Amino acid sequence: MRAFSRGVVILGLLLVIAGFGVPTVAGTASKVAQETAEFVLRKFGKPAAKEGGETLGRRLEDLALRHGDDALLAARKTGPLGIKAMEEAGEHSDDVVKLLVRHGDEALWITAKPGRTAIFVRYGDDAAEAMVRHRQIAASLIEQFGAPGARAMTSLEGRNARRLAMMMEEGELRRLGRSEELLDVIARYGDRAMDFVWKHKGALAITTVLAAFLAEPEPFINGARDITTIAAENVAQPLAEVPVEVAQEAAHNVNWTVVFAVVTGLIVLLSAGGVAGVMRKVAALRSHISHPNGPTRPAEPLRTTPFASQEAYLPTGTTPSSGICRY
Repeated sequence: MRAFSRGVVILGLLLVIAGFGVPTVAGTASKVAQETAEFVLRKFGKPAAKEGGETLGRRLEDLALRHGDDALLAARKTGPLGIKAMEEAGEHSDDVVKLLVRHGDEALWITAKPGRTAIFVRYGDDAAEAMVRHRQIAASLIEQFGAPGARAMTSLEGRNARRLAMMMEEGELRRLGRSEELLDVIARYGDRAMDFVWKHKGALAITTVLAAFLAEPEPFINGARDITTIAAENVAQPLAEVPVEVAQEAAHNVNWTVVFAVVTGLIVLLSAGGVAGVMRKVAALRSHISHPNGPTRPAEPLRTTPFASQEAYLPTGTTPSSGICRY
């Protein structure tokens, strides 16, 4: 009997504690969520007021039960757009909540597009930091070069971030061949490294010069070593070898049949009349081209008969001087 009474007391206490003595977790979450909803309505005004405080409170309560107080803090910072981003993030909702808490409404540019959210989820906080600071140019670089691109972008200010993006868009960064290592150098030394790379990108296109820079970048960045000297030393040897390579390539591509025919024709022409004969033939050919119907002869001058010879043609009894006929 005594054991039964003790059981009843314990059961009664449990019922009191569960139902009346201590506020439930759900009740507490509901209260805090409603307070957050009212705060969001006051802060964000009309965009948040479309559905009313009660509906917004229920949505926030659901987020709080799944993600804790961070969800409510994110909602206070980002308003309706942040609440929507957390609800639609699916399996990545925990990551999105942390992103919104850390960066506030600046992170909404990332969560506005699934592709940007995917970049953040894949490459983490460095990618988020880069996209918050540089937006699309950072997103494009990270898509191509991944984590090294994200780290490089976080270390740069606006102008140098744009320079790096231009090198990517024009293919210069990819053509260097060791682009990820170069991005790591930029991530370590920031704007100083990017200033150097931008100024000397032509020299860095030489493999040996790039290797020297990547092996020990700081002396070059600080000006203790001159990269143009290394570039000149490495360019001199290839230039000396260029004529041989060019000659070999040219010899390979020449149509020797045509060359032989031309040389043979010249030999025949020279043997026929020597150089002077060839020149005459060329002149004749040019004359023919200029006057296809033959050369135009100049008009012959009027012939004048000497005065004395005209006596034979005068009538009988006249002289050249008188012009008088005598009978």
